[in-house]
Amino acid sequence: KTTTIGKLAKKLQLEGKKVMLAAGDTFRAAAVEQLQVWGERNKIPVIAQHTGADSASVIFDAV
Repeated sequence: KTTTIGKLAKKLQLEGKKVMLAAGDTFRAAAVEQLQVWGERNKIPVIAQHTGADSASVIFDAV
């Protein structure tokens, strides 16, 4: 799922849209790291917090 999100973000970016990723899966540490890798690869900003953080707070920060 995280890989699909990364690929969709790149597709939207290539269509000229502004893209930002928010790491809402805060309980699986690898998910945040994986999303950050996709963000770095595609030069897309990633909003994330520490492992175990409240998912709603991540989304709030992203909005």
